Parts: sequence; C-alpha cells; structure tokens
Amino acid sequence: MKKILGFMIGLLPFVFSAQMASATVVFSWDDGIDTCYGGCSVATGGPVGNLAEGVQGYAGISTFSGTFMRTDNLITVSLSGLPVHDYLSMNFLLAVIDSWDGSFTSVAPDIFNVDVDGSNIYSETYDNFDTGDQSASTANQLTWGSNLGFNSYTDSAYALAFNGIAHTASSVTIEFYANGAGWQGGTDESFAIEDLVVNTFLRDQDVSEPALGGLLALALGGLFLARRRKA
Repeated sequence: MKKILGFMIGLLPFVFSAQMASATVVFSWDDGIDTCYGGCSVATGGPVGNLAEGVQGYAGISTFSGTFMRTDNLITVSLSGLPVHDYLSMNFLLAVIDSWDGSFTSVAPDIFNVDVDGSNIYSETYDNFDTGDQSASTANQLTWGSNLGFNSYTDSAYALAFNGIAHTASSVTIEFYANGAGWQGGTDESFAIEDLVVNTFLRDQDVSEPALGGLLALALGGLFLARRRKA
C-alpha cells in the first residue's frame, strides 16, 4: 500500500507541471530598450515628455537609476512580432511626481491608468499630500513624502505588477497615462516609468487535456483509496 500511495503522490507533480507556462521576455526598458523580441516602438507626449529624463532624487530607491520615461500625458509602448502566447505580464516602477491630489480634494481626481490594446487594466488615484485620499494601495509603496527633484512638491514611487493578462495576438499596444477632472499636468503633475519588463506566457501543451484529466483522476483516486484502506 505504501508503494501504491507513493506512486500516486508521485503523479501529482506531473499533473500540475503540465499546466505550467513557459515565459519569454519580449520587452524591457532601463535607460532605453534593453530587450525587444520583435518590433518595438516607444513614444511619449505632452509638454513634459522625455524618454530619457534623469531620475534626480529617485536614484538609489529600489532600482531607479540613470534615466526614466517621464510625461505629464501619455507613454505608448507598441510591440509586434510576439511569439505564440496565451497571456502577458508586466512589471515596472512608477514615479508619481509633484502635486498629485488623490480622489476627493477640490483639485482632484488625479488618476494613473494602464491600458492594453485599448482595454483598461488599472485605474487608481494617487496623492502626494495624503495617502488616505488615494485609491491606490500603499502596500507596494517604495517612498513617499520627500522632494526628489523636479518641482517643489513631494514625490513618491511604487512597484507595480500585472499578471495573467489574457492576450494571444502577435502585437500589443500598452498605454500609460494620467487623467481626471483635477489633472493639471505640465510641471505641476507628471509621472515616470522605470524598469519596465513585459513577458509573454504560453501554456505547456505537452500533455493534452484528456490525458491531464486522467492523470489527475488517477492520482486523486489513489489517494482516496489509500485513505479508506488505512481507516
């Protein structure tokens, strides 16, 4: 019985590993494009739009260094020639620069957004005066309440990650932008992106779904039988 039980338990890693996905880094940005799997273009707009803005006082906070992409408007990352995949992930550092006013003040809201192929996946307010007035989580906050350069207001930074973004097309457009009724932009409010990494993921197809179901049923059935006999 111990041998049977050991065999059944041994099947479980194969069952669950069959559902794991292989990852491919298709784009990364740190002081410029480091990795580009296929075709890549990056653009930024607005009065404050610079793909190579010095990080100033952000240097040394997490992995901020050198330059980052800064704008008071929009940053667009367009990728083409992607490998076959089932979904995307991305992670980056967000610099929230100068007088962001959160959700509820008279000069709010100030909202940071992320869109993938025109569909919004993130939309949260940020406040550099009172974090209690923002909708964004502070669990991933890297710094807050210090003037890190640029204008005379305090600044903040966050580490953001988005996983399991359903996507199968060979191209993708990712947009980072700020808006809201209180958004002033210019040198008064802006943001920057640093250390952006985009991955594609492909589900492992080595085991077919019927075979996978059979393995799972066999493993679980064996465990159930072993427990009954032991009882």
